[in-house]
Amino acid sequence: MPNWTSIRLYAAGIEDLPIYDEKGNLDYNTVVPMPDYAHDTISPVRKYAILGYLITEYGKNNGAKRFKEMLSDCELSAAIASITDEASFKKMSDEEAVEAFCKEPFTIGFGEGSRTISAYQLGKNYIDLKLESGCWDWYSWALKYWGVKWNACDTYVGEGFVDFCAPWGYPEAFFKALAKRFPDKEFRAEAEFEDDPSVLYVIEFSYKEWNEYSTDNSEYEPSEYFEEVAF
Repeated sequence: MPNWTSIRLYAAGIEDLPIYDEKGNLDYNTVVPMPDYAHDTISPVRKYAILGYLITEYGKNNGAKRFKEMLSDCELSAAIASITDEASFKKMSDEEAVEAFCKEPFTIGFGEGSRTISAYQLGKNYIDLKLESGCWDWYSWALKYWGVKWNACDTYVGEGFVDFCAPWGYPEAFFKALAKRFPDKEFRAEAEFEDDPSVLYVIEFSYKEWNEYSTDNSEYEPSEYFEEVAF
């Protein structure tokens, strides 16, 4: 499990900004929406699914060539080794290669929210996301565009502030996008890390300014919210 970071984000009228989902939770997607098909990727990247998609679209040899252009010779060897050996791959027809690399479906998510997609669709999602955003999967996308791997959780909205939790740190990329979305607002975030609550990290930011510093937090007494929800 990650070390959680408890965050209080201040701004005048923040409780009325359109940054919450239908349940009232802070939702990064309202400012920086993750592409729908990014949710249907798996991390780490299943590179043989990418190869399977390219083989289906362009044939075995051209598909392998396009794969090397997008990744590398070494990555191609690794993708092939996930299914078969190099010698057997070279002997395959286009149809045999498609069957070998696109045979098994993938399960996305867990429990009632899980769903199954084909290897072909998974490979297509990887490539579409890479071409659009420069990221291969949901995880790398979230780190780049939100600054953390998961959306906000455990939201509490008050007058002029919102409390929430984030894994492993505060969502810097989301904060910068938020300031750009609301250029007339001035924000202040206070972040307390689960593994070192003696330090309070402060981020004061707006569309044109960004200032980070830390302060002694050794005598700070967490709010009831932080005691019950965050930790």
